[in-house]
Amino acid sequence: MIKRFALPILPVIFIVALFTLSSMAVENMDSNTDETIDSVETFASKITVSDRYMASYTADTSKLKLCKYESCFVPDFSDQEYEYRMKKMKSNISLVYNSDVKGYIRMYTMKRRTLATRIIGRSYDYFPKLEAELKRQKMPVELKNLAIVESALNMDALSKCGALGLWQFMPETARMYKLKVNEEIDERKDLDRATVAALKFLNDLHATYHDWLLAIAAYNCGNGNVNKAIKKGRSHDFWKIKKYLPEETRGYVPAFIAMCYMMNYYHDHNLKAVDPQYISADMTPVELKKNTSFRSIAKFLPMTPEELVFFNPDIEVNGKIVVKDSLPTINIPTSLYSLFKANESQMYDKDIAEVFPIKNTTAD
Repeated sequence: MIKRFALPILPVIFIVALFTLSSMAVENMDSNTDETIDSVETFASKITVSDRYMASYTADTSKLKLCKYESCFVPDFSDQEYEYRMKKMKSNISLVYNSDVKGYIRMYTMKRRTLATRIIGRSYDYFPKLEAELKRQKMPVELKNLAIVESALNMDALSKCGALGLWQFMPETARMYKLKVNEEIDERKDLDRATVAALKFLNDLHATYHDWLLAIAAYNCGNGNVNKAIKKGRSHDFWKIKKYLPEETRGYVPAFIAMCYMMNYYHDHNLKAVDPQYISADMTPVELKKNTSFRSIAKFLPMTPEELVFFNPDIEVNGKIVVKDSLPTINIPTSLYSLFKANESQMYDKDIAEVFPIKNTTAD
């Protein structure tokens, strides 16, 4: 005979109440991270980038598009869940979870999702090479994510102060690590040579501080600033000396930790890679004559709805495109224009037409 057990009522009430209180606490913490997120976006605005077509892309894009959520859903998680996931990431680098790190996680996974999808797409091109060199030099593989914080994995990233390339070398530092920088050649944009130089630089910094977070901080602001902070804070713990570091560096290390998290768990945040071949493709605007959606258009193009959103961030998050007073325009890769025109009549969404009646756009 199978025994049946009744679940006690009081414990269930307690669990539901605890879950409700924890959700309220997470919502209240959101306001505390706004200042952190604003400072990161200010820092990001200092870098001017010009993407180039990444023709060497060879990854299986079908693996990049697996996701358990509807395309428009943006998940959020409790502090307990974030902390649990961080602890699962075994590393020789101290990847802690705190309010600073949370601010950057939320920035990338909730407020700057378009940038995140582009970064994820690029990682399939660059990460295999970075990982191979890190393993060869017996360094923590998580350091590959530092290139994201530096340049968003954009080889052509150029800062206002003259730092260039995936690893954002200044000319003087590049030459110090035997990279050629002159009128004829600039090896800061050579992936292999620049990566070897960057890892040598990081190894030298780690040999000085015997702590990866301090080495990462020094990569950003220089030994001098880190040494001063250590002296003022009387500690070799990054979190204890953080307030004595330059403002940019105070956010730089938490941003690195947040990026380590995102690149491990982006699927859980409903983030999908933008195929790198589309990241900076030539675009052509097309007029839409009837109501439709990115989901409907994507059925007839070799693109996902997320990739269409990437090129058309002004369209509302639900991806519905409604004809009102004028014909709406969207951008698509020029290479797909003929395919779009051939299938255009099938892309218009009757379901949306029923909910949002098409307005007559012809003059009376």
